[in-house]
Amino acid sequence: MNLENKTVKELREIAKECGIKGRWNMTKDQLISEINARTYDPEEQNPETSPVVENRTRIDESIGKVRYLKNIEEGVLVAYNSTQGIMKSAKVIRISQKNKKLKIVDYFGNISVIDFAQVAWVKTGKRWPKNIYYLIKRGTWAENTRRNL
Repeated sequence: MNLENKTVKELREIAKECGIKGRWNMTKDQLISEINARTYDPEEQNPETSPVVENRTRIDESIGKVRYLKNIEEGVLVAYNSTQGIMKSAKVIRISQKNKKLKIVDYFGNISVIDFAQVAWVKTGKRWPKNIYYLIKRGTWAENTRRNL
């Protein structure tokens, strides 16, 4: 099965079966990258055992956030899906490429450790992409509302 030939709707169904959260906010390339990341197992002996994806190729590191996460530096801002399902932004303060984790600090000074898989976007320019910005804005509003209750 070639994921490139699938529609976004079909890719979201596959992502759902893989347990990928935040799939509704992902582009086609991001969905393909996440599905490949979740379904590729180099030690797997029998590639036919996967009920989800038959295409067992390595992640194309030129697509999506994988390239940015591989070269991420401390001090960079990231947008990530929190455990509450809210998109948030935070600054990277420590990186573990071996464990694929980031130690981050958010606007409120809360320090967390997140997986690379939770990262939705790495900010490399002056602005967030419009869809990421609106998701972060909505998440910040939700966070402020929860704190003020």
